[in-house]
Amino acid sequence: MNAIMNTFRLAAVAALVLAMATFAGVEARGVTIIGHWAFEEGTGSIAYDSSPNHLDGTIVNAAYTNVTDPTLPALGTYALAFNGLDTYVEVGNNPLLAPATIGISLWFKCGPQAAYHDLLDKGHGFGSTPYFGGYAVQGYPGNLEAIYGNGADFYVLGTGPGVYDDMWHLLVANLGQDAIEVYVDTIPVAGGGPGAGPIVQNDSDLFFGRHRAVGRYYNGLIADVRLYDGALSQQDVIALFNPPEPIPEPATMVAGLLGLGSVAAYLKGRSKV
Repeated sequence: MNAIMNTFRLAAVAALVLAMATFAGVEARGVTIIGHWAFEEGTGSIAYDSSPNHLDGTIVNAAYTNVTDPTLPALGTYALAFNGLDTYVEVGNNPLLAPATIGISLWFKCGPQAAYHDLLDKGHGFGSTPYFGGYAVQGYPGNLEAIYGNGADFYVLGTGPGVYDDMWHLLVANLGQDAIEVYVDTIPVAGGGPGAGPIVQNDSDLFFGRHRAVGRYYNGLIADVRLYDGALSQQDVIALFNPPEPIPEPATMVAGLLGLGSVAAYLKGRSKV
């Protein structure tokens, strides 16, 4: 009977730990999350960061739009729509935003682009000090690329034209000391490899939908932006693209544990008969 009781206890503890570990949604394994802007508020001018760092951003002119798609559960319910003219999100500068290697994950759906445009920008190049610092996901008609600065130069890896098809895509980029890699919908882009030194911190805020200093406004949709301190593996990318089935939240698990406790008490009582 003690063996049965111990089995119940272990199962209960394991279930609670698993529920707490997955409470915030799909998270990459083995790296630390810096910020997660899901854009699930559906209204208002604050882009809340659900990570422990609470790096909330300000939404300027961008509008929420419903993007529910049963075939893409990772998208959630809402995305932000950017018009290519005057829409963006701004997150205040913070040292946490420039680790040695950054892992970037975001969903996007590009509209027509007239010129250069930035989906995500940590102030690389013009207007920032140092010039060769920061990182970005930027594009121009026919190509989308991830870029970072190591203090001496910029290092770039592009996706090619296939992402400008008016469809949703997941882009994951590892930039910095450990790697320069890009994945599109779980597929690695050719040309990735070791990094060229760590990202150099600059004085810029973080922007979604524009470049810090020269505009380059993005036209299209962005959803579920995540930044990680460290490089994401292909297995992590697959988990972000195909999230596992939802795990009961802690409140539900507590009720479950109480149920297990009742069963255990019943078994204990039976053992005395």
